[in-house]
Amino acid sequence: MENPTASAQVADRTEQLPLASQWEKGRLIGRGTFGSVYIASNQETRALCALKEFELLPNDPNSAECMMQLKQEIEVLSQLRHPNILQYYASEILTGQAAYRSLKKSLNWMAPELIQSLMANDNSADLDPTADIWSLGCTIIEMVTGKPPWSEYERDPVIFKVMRSLPPIPETLSAEGKDFLHCCFRRQPAGRPSAAMLLEHAFLQI
Repeated sequence: MENPTASAQVADRTEQLPLASQWEKGRLIGRGTFGSVYIASNQETRALCALKEFELLPNDPNSAECMMQLKQEIEVLSQLRHPNILQYYASEILTGQAAYRSLKKSLNWMAPELIQSLMANDNSADLDPTADIWSLGCTIIEMVTGKPPWSEYERDPVIFKVMRSLPPIPETLSAEGKDFLHCCFRRQPAGRPSAAMLLEHAFLQI
């Protein structure tokens, strides 16, 4: 990964420091075609923001389109002032080691095919909604245990775990909950149920 651009949206402005040192990136809360959104907190004030991160690769047509979309979004958000809309704060270009930290922090929620595509600099898997089904299962594990799968491991062991095995399913879950996660963690993307199908699962019929 190279040159991820982060744009933070926050109502409470703080001292103009580099975003990388000013904000601590937290858990992933959403992913789309042109980037991922994380919760972040200010290192000094602990104010919360939504941090949107984009991967930009030199001479890549997808990155050029992403940059165009990003500029349009910044232009609109920077002019909006409303209590129900997060205020645009700032944006900057993070490189090298910062990109390494970014990948390291989000690996635990990634589907195996998505990690494989990122390692090969192929963005096609990020467009497949079945990867979000795997991430949903990881988020449920985090909700149950307070930690994402394999949180005790560093980057490389996490990659190995995701590519070779399934996330550990909490024993405290009901039989319906365990079956729900087994559906999310099917290794073949085509074998995972859609979001609409999962909404009909017994685990959600409470």
